[in-house]
Amino acid sequence: MLGVGQEVSRTFRGLFARTYASLRERFVFKFSLRTTLLVGTAVRLLLMPFTAHPFDVYAWYMYCMDVLSHGFDFSVLKSVYSLWLLTLTPIAFVYGFLSSATGWGATAVDALPASFNPHYGIAWVPGPLFNTLVKVPMLLADVGTALVLYRLMKRFSKTELAEKVVALFYLNPISIWISSGWGQNDAIPAFFTVLSVYLLLGDRVVPSAISLLFATLFKVYPAAFIIPASVYLFKRGKQKKLLKYLPFFIVPYSIFLVSSGVQAVNNLSSLILGFFLPRGALNGVFGFGLTYWSWSMVVPLDPNIWAPVSALLMTVLFSISLYFVLKARFDDPLKGLTMAAYLVAAAFFLSSNLVSEARFVWLLPFLVLLVGEGVVSVKLFGLISLTAFLYTQKNFPYYLLPVATLNSDVLSPLFRIAAPFGDVVQGALLPSSAGAVILAALGTLFSMLILMTSFKVLRGVEPGRPPNRTFTGKPVGTEATCTKLRLLWKFPFHRFTS
Repeated sequence: MLGVGQEVSRTFRGLFARTYASLRERFVFKFSLRTTLLVGTAVRLLLMPFTAHPFDVYAWYMYCMDVLSHGFDFSVLKSVYSLWLLTLTPIAFVYGFLSSATGWGATAVDALPASFNPHYGIAWVPGPLFNTLVKVPMLLADVGTALVLYRLMKRFSKTELAEKVVALFYLNPISIWISSGWGQNDAIPAFFTVLSVYLLLGDRVVPSAISLLFATLFKVYPAAFIIPASVYLFKRGKQKKLLKYLPFFIVPYSIFLVSSGVQAVNNLSSLILGFFLPRGALNGVFGFGLTYWSWSMVVPLDPNIWAPVSALLMTVLFSISLYFVLKARFDDPLKGLTMAAYLVAAAFFLSSNLVSEARFVWLLPFLVLLVGEGVVSVKLFGLISLTAFLYTQKNFPYYLLPVATLNSDVLSPLFRIAAPFGDVVQGALLPSSAGAVILAALGTLFSMLILMTSFKVLRGVEPGRPPNRTFTGKPVGTEATCTKLRLLWKFPFHRFTS
């Protein structure tokens, strides 16, 4: 009887595996580029009017209101986010015209039920019209990133594989949510960074440097890509191109900082210090976001003790990443450059005490390229994306407040359900004990998955080593004995993500 039961169990497991594989091939990986773009764009357009991060979109709204009230202020050119503020300026005038014509505007927080208050000093909830307009640049950036990824994979691989990579990016819940649900603008620097990769691999170093400059003028952190880009050019024997590449990025950015005066320099200094010398507590919490430091929401940590620890950890991890980047041979240009960029970014994700979920959007294109290059399995990539997406739901149901501008009664049951998971502390809405444990667990899981991916990338950096995975996640060849740092890979969770 036991033998019969085992046979039946094996039969059902095999049937389930075949059914799952068939459904995955049919409904996920059979999308053409056109279908992927149509489906992904449709989902984004449905989300854009009715969802928004309460604080971020409120900040965009207040800037636009200031433009409409006082006109364009040239002092915004001194901001390290100058290109984003310039992007918001025409949006402000379009919104002002359409809002006056239609009567569609924002709703005061005081006019909503008290339980709907998102706190943090937020006074207005922008309506669907503003939410839609302000997210258009992010939608265009996502489309642009998808098209550049397609061109990259089509050039270095097969068309079918290129379509799969685009589907993994453009239909990814976290990609959709950050740009069209949350309304954060990290999709724009992500696009310009991927475009910089494409141009660099095509030996168009000047346009590549300018594209990276644009990315950096939206958000500072894409400047980190200059490290793998410079090493790639040097190791490929393109020293003359490197001497053209660096000045076209460094000189214009230096001119921008000098001409902007103290404001931009101070902003940039504080941002850099925040990356390499992590800041203290924010709203009484030392660490949060996609990181194991989220446990500080459960067990308070003294910033005076743990900030230096985080800084030391970042220094060590960045040094390790830089060592392997310098060790890479870049025989496969796309694979080598992608792995190098990932390693530099991973040092930040694995050490910083404040890791916003929106930052993951910049890393996402490199991850999908690693999947396409056979370095990372689809299963591991899916777990990373799902974990990041679940963490972003910490703002539930406050990201639905734009719906309240139309009908607040619809949201009342959702706020009653969410009430036990949030507490108001000194004007800030923070997770309750139960909510903090959930977020800390998700943050830790994300860090573990990024660490696992890092070890896979480190193995791939070894000169002459073939990829250890195909796109479907099936092993190819045999794995050499893990040595040095890769011994840490030998822990039980490995079998769930291999």
